[in-house]
Amino acid sequence: MIDLRLFRQGLFSLSLFTGAVVFVAIAGTTLLLPFYLQDMVGYNTRQVGLMMALIPVFLGISAPLSGAASDRYGTRRIASLGLVILAAGFWVMRGFDLHTAVFAFALGVLPIGLGIGVFQSPNNSAVMGSVPHEHLGIASGLLGLSRTLGQTTGIALFGALWAGRVAVYAGTPLPGGATTAPVAAQIAGLSDTFLALMILTLVALAMSVWGIIQDG
Repeated sequence: MIDLRLFRQGLFSLSLFTGAVVFVAIAGTTLLLPFYLQDMVGYNTRQVGLMMALIPVFLGISAPLSGAASDRYGTRRIASLGLVILAAGFWVMRGFDLHTAVFAFALGVLPIGLGIGVFQSPNNSAVMGSVPHEHLGIASGLLGLSRTLGQTTGIALFGALWAGRVAVYAGTPLPGGATTAPVAAQIAGLSDTFLALMILTLVALAMSVWGIIQDG
């Protein structure tokens, strides 16, 4: 079903890989933020929904602009810029605590939404533009597969990482799960998890920069 010769194209393989990594990070973020907002800080369900909506709003603003910019400056360079913004967002989010106000939260997730939008449009264009016309259907399917695999992996991986770090900070077994730990332990575990998300994004950035160097 899949012509494996497609993976000989460096831009195609690199773009699929970095796209999957970013969706791992996105899934980890969207999984953990509701726990932070509702269970740790105490916002109600409606407030949490509205605050979580900030990420797709910022994404929707940046994605069309990055798509136009990638036509002029190249897909890989714009996608790399998006990864820089995304990594900066995770660094900022490490500082989230019980006293983070709504405005500070919005500023914290701003680079997350912008970074995803700046990255995703040119990266998708790179995948679809690096294969012959007759293989566009396969490329589109692999793009969707990388997105799905990234999301399912991210939920499992970073959910487990956060729970593990919370247990370490709590210093005691948690039969009821990480959400039963003291809030301070949950916050500390969240900070560690955002650090891991930042490191993962930097790995994707390194791969993207390597691709730019290879292309000359």
